[in-house]
Amino acid sequence: MVKGKRVNITIYTRRGCGFAQGLFGFVNALGVPHRVVNIDLDPIAMERIKELGDRTETPFVDFGDGNIVKQPTNQDVLRRLKEANAIPPA
Repeated sequence: MVKGKRVNITIYTRRGCGFAQGLFGFVNALGVPHRVVNIDLDPIAMERIKELGDRTETPFVDFGDGNIVKQPTNQDVLRRLKEANAIPPA
């Protein structure tokens, strides 16, 4: 388990989203706690994502700083976590 500052990550996904599955695996491997919200099952979350634009292309990631990022790459996620001191820099 990676030691670092606790960051409240929320990953918004839809049923069958392969990109989100890959992201879950990456975040799990880093040992970063996160919350998963299926927007197909959560109308409030669906509305929040709709406000950001195209809701059909997930995942969206909220890093707890008020900004939600659409379809970040693993490198984007790693960079943001390092910037937040959630994981040690390499």
